[in-house]
Amino acid sequence: MAQMTQVVENPQVVTGVWKFHKSVPPEVLVALAMEWRAAQPGYTQLHVRESAKDQRAIGFQYTLPRPGKKAYDKFFHAHRDQLRRRFGDEFVGWDVGNPTIIILQ
Repeated sequence: MAQMTQVVENPQVVTGVWKFHKSVPPEVLVALAMEWRAAQPGYTQLHVRESAKDQRAIGFQYTLPRPGKKAYDKFFHAHRDQLRRRFGDEFVGWDVGNPTIIILQ
């Protein structure tokens, strides 16, 4: 029988996906994710994948510099605004949340 580990919410970890229309090539999303990784050391995981019908997504795990709503809001709004400016209507949404319970890493 597998041993149960303690499950703890991590208030500094943000996880989610930023969603784009499928017309955005995966190479463009990979390049963007690599820009983020180089500029922001808080990323612990980044990937590009198919999302819903006619969508692609950048999935991520990011550790905030400190816990709290203010740090989360700063991260979220900066990224959302950047993506709206850069991609316009081809940026179609997000599913981003904090805190995160990490089961396996």
